[in-house]
Amino acid sequence: MIQLDYHLPTKSFYYRGKKQLTWGYHQVPLPFPPSHSNCIRFSMIEQAGKIGPLVGILTNTHSKRPFGGNLDYFQSIQIKMLAKGGLSFVFTSERMKKNSIIGWMYVDKKWVEAIFPYPNMVYNRISSPAIENKPSTKEAFKKLQTEKIPYFNPSFFNKWEITQLLQKETTLHPFLPETILFQTKQQAAAFVEKHRHIYIKPVYGNKGNGIFTLKKKNNHYTLQSHQFKSDALPFQSCWNILNPYLQKEPYILQKSVRLQTYNNCIFDFRVLAQKINLNWIITGIGIRMAKEKGITTHVPKGGTVFPLNAVKPPINFHIVHMLIKNSAAILEKNYDNVKEFSMDIGRDKEGNYSIFEINAKPMSFDEKNIQAKRMNNLINIFFHESGFQ
Repeated sequence: MIQLDYHLPTKSFYYRGKKQLTWGYHQVPLPFPPSHSNCIRFSMIEQAGKIGPLVGILTNTHSKRPFGGNLDYFQSIQIKMLAKGGLSFVFTSERMKKNSIIGWMYVDKKWVEAIFPYPNMVYNRISSPAIENKPSTKEAFKKLQTEKIPYFNPSFFNKWEITQLLQKETTLHPFLPETILFQTKQQAAAFVEKHRHIYIKPVYGNKGNGIFTLKKKNNHYTLQSHQFKSDALPFQSCWNILNPYLQKEPYILQKSVRLQTYNNCIFDFRVLAQKINLNWIITGIGIRMAKEKGITTHVPKGGTVFPLNAVKPPINFHIVHMLIKNSAAILEKNYDNVKEFSMDIGRDKEGNYSIFEINAKPMSFDEKNIQAKRMNNLINIFFHESGFQ
């Protein structure tokens, strides 16, 4: 380990040793300090004259603080990186300069602004598809590509695009509920007529936002979202409610699965997968249970965490491992630098498994053991991908 100084007045980093060291992706030389006062000292790994790894966490702006995103998660990454001899910082696309990035690091229990070279790699934690598609964000990704800075995970997944990719893998066919891209009113009417109960999901939705269910019983329909439930409606009335949403952004229609329940509440499996060196592993499996009569299991929408060992019969790990392994191969074939993802898997009343969604940016897990293992794996990924072992 070597000692690196952060000089508060200049917001810059210095090295007090006798030999020249470099850091960041472009191996920027570290200057010697102008003074010995007002400094915060770090211990970092030196490897062949380079120090690191330096990891940038790309997030979005926030109206009430310097940056948005999950601050607790970012703090945990910073603490773990420092403990192992690395350094991470958070930044937004607006703070990227020609040869440097103005970002924030977490030290002494507070966020401190500093000037960094371009990092060894970037971890994309922009919090919504809409922000990811902003011109400033696209320019940031273009800049990273021009500078040849590796970054993961590259973007939120398009639900319809992922569905089409998974449908090409024959081993996954039995695990995919029928799903189509919404196109017309007549198509939607025919799809609910066929399946009697369907989910209507935004292609770029996340955290359960924008989801509806539509159920047909006799000649009437029940339309439900997280905000309302309307019973005994004619199809036209349902259409009048849905149409503004369906015209605003692309949606998919998905056959509903009769999920197993516990105390009359549906539940599903949230599986976290990460790539360690060359191998995909299952970091953890959590259970999410919907509130009574809820339409999804997302905790922000009223769902709750449920212990895995309470599920009867026990989860079939062989099937889950196969789904993760085969899906990971498809993702890697079609997307650059995928290092982690989560999969929502359901099990119906007959014991059959279904893939509902694959998420490019897993939320933090409420299970402390899973989140701790995830964090350790993530730090190992940063070190390995940055060339620091």
